[in-house]
Amino acid sequence: MDEKEVGKEAARLEQVAAGSETKLADELHALCKEDRLAVARQMTRDQQQQPSDSLPKLDFYSDGDLKSAERKNKVGTVEQREYDDYTGKLIAKGVKDAGGEERTTYYETGMIKSYYSSHKDGSSIYTEFAPDLKRTSTVRNDGKGHREMVAFDPGSGNEVYTMVNDRLVRVKIPSGPDAVIAWDDNGNPHQFLDEPIKSLPPDFQSIPKWRFEQLDKDAKQLLDRYCEDGYLSFGDIAELQKDIVRRKDLTEVEKCQLYDLVQETAMDRDPMFDDRDENPAMVDSWKGNGDPWHAFAPISDKRHTKLVNMSPKDATQKIFDFEDSEENAGWKWRAARLIFGINEGDINASEGQLVAMRKLREKGTFEAYADEWRRQMLRRN
Repeated sequence: MDEKEVGKEAARLEQVAAGSETKLADELHALCKEDRLAVARQMTRDQQQQPSDSLPKLDFYSDGDLKSAERKNKVGTVEQREYDDYTGKLIAKGVKDAGGEERTTYYETGMIKSYYSSHKDGSSIYTEFAPDLKRTSTVRNDGKGHREMVAFDPGSGNEVYTMVNDRLVRVKIPSGPDAVIAWDDNGNPHQFLDEPIKSLPPDFQSIPKWRFEQLDKDAKQLLDRYCEDGYLSFGDIAELQKDIVRRKDLTEVEKCQLYDLVQETAMDRDPMFDDRDENPAMVDSWKGNGDPWHAFAPISDKRHTKLVNMSPKDATQKIFDFEDSEENAGWKWRAARLIFGINEGDINASEGQLVAMRKLREKGTFEAYADEWRRQMLRRN
């Protein structure tokens, strides 16, 4: 191409770029090296001398192939595409919004190879795919030192094993429950079968002392994460439940034990409770947010364990009788009962706790308990 033809082709391709950076990459790559390089240089000069908001910011390889294209919209979202020098094909497409969230999709021979997303709290997820788009692995990083990698069978797409911080913690067993591998403080592995919970209370006696001590430490750290300002909301409790659900390095019994240890630690510390996101029907009718412990109760609580092993009708009657009884009650209780009436909030919270515990026994998983607890205890709107 002569100089005039180069200028004309550059102007045409700038219009192509306004609509599709990938089409620009394809058309540039189809040119011979000399023409491609000349056109790329002209386009670079054009965007330096006459920048346009309708065109992406373009960068080129030394041979004139498109290297990257970047667009920024009015709300601050930046979208960037990167291209391969040898094929001209798209190899990565990333989006970063004004809030710091990032998402990047990686390609190979036109097919999605992997996907990465990161969040402003430091957490991230990276997933790799087989050519048929079935996952082969996923790495989750919570940004606080917990890194989890799950490997999948490329044929079936089913989970095979899980590693946490480069240690094997779970192996899928097709013929039975998963094997959970726990590591003691000396670095020795111990295998436990992750059996579903079939009766209440959960069998916490089956947890070795060294493992209990690890869970107790985890409970304090987990509560610290949500109670840094001295306040704890019911939304916070729901989120820490989700954190426990995601722990693939724990059996179902250990998840329940960890939750109970979080609850016990909270009772010891007695933080201020923000109950604005609590279901109003569950709020203590006498003390308000000063007594959240019927709604935020341990799974192994003796009273609720006794009630959950009754028929629902008998349990309801027992709850009412307890809240309506003056047995062993002092004058303060009798005065409050006279002024405020029966404590409907405590009755409702106990009923909600029992519904969640029944779901735990029915499904056998802490996740079932947590899902039902949120339905019962959180404000609907």
